[in-house]
Amino acid sequence: MPYLAKGSDEALKRVAQTEVDHAAKPLDERGIEALADQWWNLAAAKGKPPESTPYLKRAGYWYQAVVGKASGLAKAKINLRIEEINGTLKVASVSPVRPDPFAPGPSATIPTPMPMPKPKPVPLPPEPKTKTAKNRIPTPLEMETGTVCELLQGKRMPDGLWKSAIPFNAPVGDGRKGANGFAIMAGDRWKKEGTTWKFQYTWSGSAQGVEIAHPFQLGQVLIRLVPGKNGVGITAGGNWGEIGWGMTGKRKVPVEFSLESQTVFPLEKDVTYDVVSQLLVDGRYGLFINKQLMAYSVIPAAIPLDLKLPDGMAAPQSRAGSVFTGDNMPRALKAGEACLIVGPLDNGLNKASAIEFGPQPEE
Repeated sequence: MPYLAKGSDEALKRVAQTEVDHAAKPLDERGIEALADQWWNLAAAKGKPPESTPYLKRAGYWYQAVVGKASGLAKAKINLRIEEINGTLKVASVSPVRPDPFAPGPSATIPTPMPMPKPKPVPLPPEPKTKTAKNRIPTPLEMETGTVCELLQGKRMPDGLWKSAIPFNAPVGDGRKGANGFAIMAGDRWKKEGTTWKFQYTWSGSAQGVEIAHPFQLGQVLIRLVPGKNGVGITAGGNWGEIGWGMTGKRKVPVEFSLESQTVFPLEKDVTYDVVSQLLVDGRYGLFINKQLMAYSVIPAAIPLDLKLPDGMAAPQSRAGSVFTGDNMPRALKAGEACLIVGPLDNGLNKASAIEFGPQPEE
């Protein structure tokens, strides 16, 4: 490991140096978990095996070393990652050979994988009966998606929009304008699978984020993604007059954030992020950026997203009298209907591109 710490790969050097430092001054449980996360991130950057194999093994080594000391959300995450490493490498997780992996002898090298019982999967929680979600980390499902819009950008109408989708202009923000979006009906399989949005997101200037609506039960779940710290909010439907650009209202849902989110938020200006938003039929929700879990929740129930503001009502962080407009604009989204909105801005850029949705609607 000391040789790796002197190599030319900057990312690998940093992780290797952390291990070298650990040999001199042992890390605590959180430090070991963070070290495992760094190896995990290196593996993700390398892609699929065999390129990622040594990095996955090393991540598995440290996750296995700390899983017995972890609890709660941290333990759930570690168990899921050990399980994913096992599945990817088609071998069992790696067990520490001795407490100090840098002690003289064979254990100073990357340990050989040893057969171990496969970790028991974390059971799904029952439907929440309190205001707090049950802190379940969702495992994204492979779900068929297809392109439904090539470009959705503030201050211009959508380009390359799916023919049955309904474009619209969204309310003016507090001093900002140009918000717009589109509604689209999911294919019938959403009732059995859930739905997935995929797109590339870029912002700059005063852009006010993006709103992502998934159908759920007879209503919708609205996710607000903004560039700031912990920039994710969720509400289980309701009237836009209570929600607005501030993601407020009576139906706001608790959100949990992953450790990786601390290294991604706040989102940087003029950087393109790969975003995946997935809501499963059992209510598990996950927001992923650049293939890493950022935020998650469990949705107990939802009502329709009503886009018709009561007369004279101004939504939070919106200008009084500003409403949704557009041909065939629905008053409220129907069961199975989703939408995507880029928020208002004064200057700069707010855009989602290469937008995919699934299950796709019928032709």
